[in-house]
Amino acid sequence: MMADDGADKLTDTCLWGTFSDSIGAGAIHTEFIGYMKKYFKVIDYNTIDLKDYKFLNGNSPGVNPRTNFILADGVYFMFGTVNKIPTSLSEEECKKVKELGGNFCEYAIRLIYIDVNGSKLPNQFGRDLFQFELSNDGRLIPEGGKDAALFKSQVALQNNTKYWNSSSSESNYRCNKNSAGYACAARIMENGWKMDY
Repeated sequence: MMADDGADKLTDTCLWGTFSDSIGAGAIHTEFIGYMKKYFKVIDYNTIDLKDYKFLNGNSPGVNPRTNFILADGVYFMFGTVNKIPTSLSEEECKKVKELGGNFCEYAIRLIYIDVNGSKLPNQFGRDLFQFELSNDGRLIPEGGKDAALFKSQVALQNNTKYWNSSSSESNYRCNKNSAGYACAARIMENGWKMDY
């Protein structure tokens, strides 16, 4: 879409130009649906609620509606809020992120969920449901990974509470059977695509 529109950022594309405001979680936006169908093999769309899923530790996320696109291969592609204006770090914060080895300073969509097997069980974070963010330059960033952690907390990864592999990680950003499982995509990707938890 960015290449087709000659844009360097998602928020500079024609699609984002159709938004009068940010699109809330669970909302159905006609232009957004059209663009999704143009670039993905979307066979259906609906509003889905994450309350029907479980965290890795077995708890429920509670009522949490998401806009859901069902792809031809059965994958569910769910969105949280699509930002009209990107969420950005300050110039100083961005400089710190880059000094620490990070690669992104603004995102266009906070919370993208990919359920790799759609309606099939277990419908659980960290097992078949994985959480990401979409940077404004079009990259899918795994929640709890290096880039996401540095964006959220501009401190070294070993002390970063938002990084899955830090001993000081918040419980939600860890990826083990006692956690919510938000950061499991990052753990899998950084550990050679192994689900070793």
